[in-house]
Amino acid sequence: MPDRNKMAQSDDLAFALARAHKHVNSRLLDTLKSRKLPVEQWRILSMLSDGEGHAVGSMCDQVLMSFSALSKTIDRMVSRALVHRKQDENDNRRVLVFITDFGIELFDKCKQDMEKCEPNFDGGLNNTEKLELKNLLERLSQH
Repeated sequence: MPDRNKMAQSDDLAFALARAHKHVNSRLLDTLKSRKLPVEQWRILSMLSDGEGHAVGSMCDQVLMSFSALSKTIDRMVSRALVHRKQDENDNRRVLVFITDFGIELFDKCKQDMEKCEPNFDGGLNNTEKLELKNLLERLSQH
């Protein structure tokens, strides 16, 4: 007779999401380790790679960090010359964070590393399935 706890756990969406997160995050850590880049810094570089300056407060949700943790991480990234801060020209009270040329270079190298390892990240999903999954996860995270 099957174990009811195992069946309930395997049918649970939250458990499936956690298991997928663990799998993908583990692959991400392995890929970024050779570049000495923590996942949190990868997320920040990814956001800043649009070339726009972003205020720390507006970045928190996007990079999945609290304000204080994000601020400390940005301090470490400034000391590594990955990002720099600049006063907002439109609002002197606000400071924006920008990616540096070195940050762009590191981000691009990491992105290439990840593309080489993509089958380990995406579970063999085709492009349509990846887009559908991304849309479903976005919808789920908005509620």
